This record gives sequence, C-alpha cells and structure tokens, in this order.
Amino acid sequence: MRSVCAFLFILAVSLPARAQTKANPYLKNGKFTQEAEIMVTQSGGVGISGTKIVVKSSGDWSVLEMTIQGNKEIASGTLSKEQTETLAQAFLKYNLAQLPNLNRYNMANPFNVVVRHGTRQVDLVLPGGSTLPRPDEKTVIGRYAGIVQAMEDAARNKKGEKPAEPEKK
Repeated sequence: MRSVCAFLFILAVSLPARAQTKANPYLKNGKFTQEAEIMVTQSGGVGISGTKIVVKSSGDWSVLEMTIQGNKEIASGTLSKEQTETLAQAFLKYNLAQLPNLNRYNMANPFNVVVRHGTRQVDLVLPGGSTLPRPDEKTVIGRYAGIVQAMEDAARNKKGEKPAEPEKK
C-alpha cells in the first residue's frame, strides 16, 4: 500500500512540471532550429523599398534597408536567451508553421510582407499604401502582423528602441 501511495505522490508531483516544460518546436538547446526572416516592402514607380529583418539560428540578427540601390545593414545584434524564447513563443502564438499565403491585390505597387522560416516562405500582398493591423491570432493578416511585430521587437536595441528606420529621401 505504501508503494502505491508513493507512486501516486511522485506521479502527481511530476505531471504539472512536465506539462509546463513542453518543448517549443522552434527551439533546440536554446537556439532557433532554423533562420527566420521578414521583408515588409512597398512597390512604387522607382522600385521596391522597405525593411528586412533576419534572425539566424544562432540568435544573431540584422535589420536591412531595402532600396533600388540594394540592401544596406542599418542595425545588428544578438538576441538574449529571453528574447529568443519570447520570439519563439510568438511564432507558436501566431502559428507560423501553418501561416498561409494571402494575395488580396493583383495590381501594380502592392504592399508586401514576406515571412520565411527555414525553407518555407509565405507572402501577404495588400493594396499599395496599406499598413498591417494590430496583431491578432484569429485572423491571417493579424497573424502576419504579430510575427512582424515580434521580429521588430526582437531587433530592438538594448534601450528598447525600435530598429532604425530607413532614411527618407
């Protein structure tokens, strides 16, 4: 009888701990399993301009300004353990693995968001001049917005400032 009680006690104590430590599929040993990248661009009469944020599996990140002249790095750094975990949780929250392509605009000069994780890439295409809504895990566009915001938050400098904005010309 004592052995049954001891077994039940050990089981009761260990179950909640196991439920809380469920592995995040985007992390392995505290590092990302694959590189992640977002590009938020606006097409126009003189080409495409926008911002690209890349987070490597090591946690190194960079923010690039995208212009007709090419890409120029405007900020870089390395994610802390907490930032890495927060970003991986956002990928889960906004269901990055199941994010679909969404093309709502087939005309010239679209607003475009590209999300890449490893070899999987998905696109959101909206009318020119559009902006992303607030993050919302219940809508596809809101999920894109959540992932973009999470990547931008990860690329903030130590003072908590947003990544540098591309220069206005």
